[in-house]
Amino acid sequence: MKRLLCFITLIGGLSQTTLAQTTDSLYTDSLSFIRSKRMSDADLAKKREGRFTTGLPDLSSDPVTGFGVGIRTNTYWNGTRANPLFAYTPYLIRLRANVAYYTTNARELTVGCSLLPRFPLAFQSGL
Repeated sequence: MKRLLCFITLIGGLSQTTLAQTTDSLYTDSLSFIRSKRMSDADLAKKREGRFTTGLPDLSSDPVTGFGVGIRTNTYWNGTRANPLFAYTPYLIRLRANVAYYTTNARELTVGCSLLPRFPLAFQSGL
């Protein structure tokens, strides 16, 4: 019985604490956090618009797979400067593709996609 009474008291105390916080203060704190993550003006001036691809050759040696040759590529979609996320994110979408062939006839193909989370409410509020 004592445990149940302690549990109910604890839950009641937690609910009072959460009710004391207003949603306006939480929303303001999240907007200030997002504003603090803005790129510097120097980095923003260097950031490209649209899509671009980077690539590097891949030469490797492994005792199991032997010598290998391949390519590693990344394709980035940054969007346009008119997009409200442009100044706050390194990219909107990144597609990674790695292809390699080894002397033991082993093959490697790796494809990955990275999508940044969207914050539509925060950016529609007049950030």
